[in-house]
Amino acid sequence: LGSILGYLEVMGVMVFSFVERWFVGAEERKVKASSYMQLTCCLLGSSYFSTVGLDYINYPTKVVFRSCKLIPTMAVSLFMN
Repeated sequence: LGSILGYLEVMGVMVFSFVERWFVGAEERKVKASSYMQLTCCLLGSSYFSTVGLDYINYPTKVVFRSCKLIPTMAVSLFMN
């Protein structure tokens, strides 16, 4: 199940990025396609391993751990801005 969820997440990011580029009217890429592939593999691996790793705990604890991933992101953005 973890690999399927990771795959669906990556597909969703890909589809919505194409939709965003279409709405904005972006013609050319600013970054090489190989960089996108590396980022996609990292995103897929991260999603897969976090889902597989959290399979061994109960659901409420899983929800708390998933929601705590935002705290470091908010802390970093606070210091950067």
